[in-house]
Amino acid sequence: MSKQISLSTMASIAIFTTLLLIISSISIPFIHSHQFSTQLTQKHMARKTLKTTRIRFFFHDIVSGRNPTAIPIVPAKDNSTFFGSLTMIDDPLTVGPSLSSKIIGRAQGFYGGSGLVNPALLMVMNYVFTNESKHYGSTLSLLGRNPFITSEKEMPIVGGTGKFRFAQGFVRFKTYSINSTGDAIVQYNATVYHF
Repeated sequence: MSKQISLSTMASIAIFTTLLLIISSISIPFIHSHQFSTQLTQKHMARKTLKTTRIRFFFHDIVSGRNPTAIPIVPAKDNSTFFGSLTMIDDPLTVGPSLSSKIIGRAQGFYGGSGLVNPALLMVMNYVFTNESKHYGSTLSLLGRNPFITSEKEMPIVGGTGKFRFAQGFVRFKTYSINSTGDAIVQYNATVYHF
């Protein structure tokens, strides 16, 4: 004669097993002395030397031809300010204004028309430095407003990776040239503070 387990007994076993698993998973970090995080003190950071790096390059925003590097995702509803537009980019960064000059990286991200009355772009991008650059494997992150009709512009550098870990700083930029199809070459001068 087989003995049957009641439904309430099975429920009790399931609850007990669940509680045991929860308690075990909570207590594991306390059993092992590994910490989830540590704080960097001012004393620790004081041992690091703050460096300043200046980089000049040319940004090629190519919207025409067979191989564009800037693709409109959402068109503007108002062409006078480009408000509401969104463009994804993977633009080459070169040492000189010619696209045939040495490529040192890529500008990857997007820009969108953010000025309803005055034309401006919200730019969100990473400068990814490639193997042709002495900053290979490092990135700089930018997030800022580009009032593109003004001659001199500035945006903040809000972070970085690799050699530019803990980066902050700014880029000053101006349009070097723009053609009738909208392809633009922009000269950037970056000042980066990093450890």
